[in-house]
Amino acid sequence: LPVPKQQQGLTLKLNGHYRYYGIKGNWRALDRFRYETGRVWFKWLNRRSQRKSLTWDEYNAMLTRYSLPPARLSRPTPSVSKPVSPRNRMR
Repeated sequence: LPVPKQQQGLTLKLNGHYRYYGIKGNWRALDRFRYETGRVWFKWLNRRSQRKSLTWDEYNAMLTRYSLPPARLSRPTPSVSKPVSPRNRMR
């Protein structure tokens, strides 16, 4: 696929990942996931021909135009419910 189509698909997948896993305390893992996604994308862009077709500098320049969405938290903090007393449990 052309690079713009790849970027569009990766953006959709990353945003879905952020929506599902984007809870408080998980930002570092989301940011790492984005970083690793970029590294894998670089690898697969270089597998398009018999020779290495893209350097890291060229890839970083390409990312200014076809960037991946930054990691973000999307779900509110899960509410912590009060423990149920043993007396109210039977009712």
